[in-house]
Amino acid sequence: MTDLSHEIEIASTLARRAGEVMMKIYQEDFAVAYKDINDPVTQADQQANAIIVDGLHTHFTQDTIVAEESPLPAGALTKGRVWYVDPLDGTKEFISRNGEFSIMIGLTIDARSKLGVVYWPTRDCLYVGLTDEAAWVEHNGIRQSLKALQSQHPPNISLVAS
Repeated sequence: MTDLSHEIEIASTLARRAGEVMMKIYQEDFAVAYKDINDPVTQADQQANAIIVDGLHTHFTQDTIVAEESPLPAGALTKGRVWYVDPLDGTKEFISRNGEFSIMIGLTIDARSKLGVVYWPTRDCLYVGLTDEAAWVEHNGIRQSLKALQSQHPPNISLVAS
């Protein structure tokens, strides 16, 4: 088993911290700007991005970070450690206040996915996955293992996209 426990701890802490700030904004009136005609952005996107990116830079100074609300870094993204950050996945849902948005942080090493953290701030649910190793959800102080469904019949598998 790969020891990425420090990375999981930092990513989880940053996701929760960003979620706290995001939920304060969610309860207030907030402005909406547009990066493109169908691409809204709020101060929640920007503040969550800053919390996560700054935190990752502090703890993993040599790692590359690709974040939705930051300029694309120079250099190859196929070698070494690269963090991918979507500080507010579901900005339109955040704006409509339907609770269906999350914070996503992932790590690749030499272009191979290694871990992912997804935090759902409206429900205080944290999902963590380690490629080919383990996955779990933390909710109300309880950690529960998750298992992938093994199906030999692709027609029986449902896919969801947003």
